[in-house]
Amino acid sequence: MIEVCFSDSEKGCLKVAQKEGKGLGNNSKDVVAIFGLDMLEIKSGVVSKKRKKLLFDMFKTPFDDIKNFDIWWERYVKDLNILIDSAQRGEDIRIWYSNAPCSICGLYFVMAQIENFQCRVTGIKLPVIMENDNGKFIEYLSWAELRAEKFCEFLHLESEISQIERQLMVAKWRKLEDENATLRVVINGKLTSVPSDFYDYYIRKEIPDDQFIMGHLIGNVLGKYQFGIGDDWIAKRIENMISRGELHVVKDNELGYRRILKK
Repeated sequence: MIEVCFSDSEKGCLKVAQKEGKGLGNNSKDVVAIFGLDMLEIKSGVVSKKRKKLLFDMFKTPFDDIKNFDIWWERYVKDLNILIDSAQRGEDIRIWYSNAPCSICGLYFVMAQIENFQCRVTGIKLPVIMENDNGKFIEYLSWAELRAEKFCEFLHLESEISQIERQLMVAKWRKLEDENATLRVVINGKLTSVPSDFYDYYIRKEIPDDQFIMGHLIGNVLGKYQFGIGDDWIAKRIENMISRGELHVVKDNELGYRRILKK
């Protein structure tokens, strides 16, 4: 069985969960991650040179140079090939997904990649609200927020994704490809193409009157509005505001998130 998730962090958690056993297999090579599909154009293909360049520009901060990015990219392409080859051989596929935009995009994309293969596909959707060990109710946006040993507790939620459901997901992905927007978000439970400045309104609402640290603003936006996205896109939009003169750098820092900014 191939385990599919939609972030590097989720992939790491699943690999650790496998070591715990209890229905998750024991081969970490059977865990693949397909991610980042809620951002940037997709019509040219998710492993095209064009999209690779766009992703490098988006994620270059964590990478020292293009060589490190190329290693990451090769792993990304390898995971996609493992998924397709396994589906072609008829292996079972289990998908761990949530309401996060990157997760729903990944789910639809996977269905489009395997639509012509006769393989069984099941899904486990992350419950939106759960009670934690302290008796508090917590809203979760990603499987990576859970401890690895907890994954086996959700196996009872696994259900088969029917052919009709798969076809509907493929149709939705094809529509998103045709729209080829820079950004895709979940609005009222529906995956929707939106302009690149969609989150700017929420960023502006959290900009204080006084000087502030860029990373604090990013954290406030993501923490308050629970978009289910990473910090990269919000950081890029803040950079855009700086380049347009809407925000100003008071004190620079080689670690971009530590820069001090003001209106």
